[in-house]
Amino acid sequence: MNSLFGKWTDNVRKSWLLLVLSVLISVFGISNYARTAERIYASYSAFQRSISITALEKFAENGELTEDLAVYAQYLKPEQITELRQVLTSQIKVHPVAVSQFLYTSQGEFMLRRLGEVIRTKSGESKPGFHALRSALILAADQPEGLTLLNILRSYPNSSINIDLARTLQISAELERLVNQTNKAVAAVSAKSDTEAANSQTAVEVNNLPTLNRRGKFIAKKQTLKLFDVIRGRLLTTDIYLPNIPSSVPVIVISHGIGTDSSNFRYLADYLTTYGFAVVVPNHPGSDTKQIQSLLNGSASEISQPEEFVNRPLDVKFILDQLEKLNKPMLVFSNV
Repeated sequence: MNSLFGKWTDNVRKSWLLLVLSVLISVFGISNYARTAERIYASYSAFQRSISITALEKFAENGELTEDLAVYAQYLKPEQITELRQVLTSQIKVHPVAVSQFLYTSQGEFMLRRLGEVIRTKSGESKPGFHALRSALILAADQPEGLTLLNILRSYPNSSINIDLARTLQISAELERLVNQTNKAVAAVSAKSDTEAANSQTAVEVNNLPTLNRRGKFIAKKQTLKLFDVIRGRLLTTDIYLPNIPSSVPVIVISHGIGTDSSNFRYLADYLTTYGFAVVVPNHPGSDTKQIQSLLNGSASEISQPEEFVNRPLDVKFILDQLEKLNKPMLVFSNV
């Protein structure tokens, strides 16, 4: 795991400081400022310890370890202390309207509910601080320096932030299992790819491959195709970049991420084409920039529908199948 919590899982059970600080980092994943929050209380069974927001602020601003933090710093390595300070002040520039829109989607509310299982406005309250968390994130995004861990803490609308460490450890274990499952899936795909590459009849001499530090010798020509999948009812506007080579060439497919589209990869597709590749860049309806705009203007309620995770690879398959059909030479019959 990339978060400090993932790195410190073993030590967390030995030290209250690692519990408190790593929980904050892993739960928020970003930094923050809170207007009224003063202390962070971390509870584990019958035990409870706290750290003041002021102590974190001084540490983030000038590296000063006040008495509040010095008690715990003895359990940290110097590089971990440096990393913690960086996390506290790392900035994420995002418009508060976009944050608000996301937090009112089902995905955003799911995230808030999960956070609310471990972060509460009052220790032991029956209902999690769902609304307090949403308020803190939106207010923090509106700060001039953007979202930071300190900004979220300062924007939390209560004098104390209570964290259930036992529940946090449970959620962390769930995340760790998910990461492990993902790694296993990636390893399986890599193994399959290696097997196919080993059995390929076309040998690739790595030493003869071109270096990509400057443009290649071929000229790229772009064309846009509109391919309609009747079965799924999807119009797939696809950019094709072709080099000026009369023979067949290798094909690269670039599938854009959620909230972007084919235009974001124009520079890369054009560049790769100059090396003799045909580059295919599809647009995935339902998870592109149009979907994000629909979300922001209120005409959509989701960043993307769950079925998009199935549709996106099917889009690529359909496009490649259609291009293969279009690439086949037409049979011409004549009367003799």
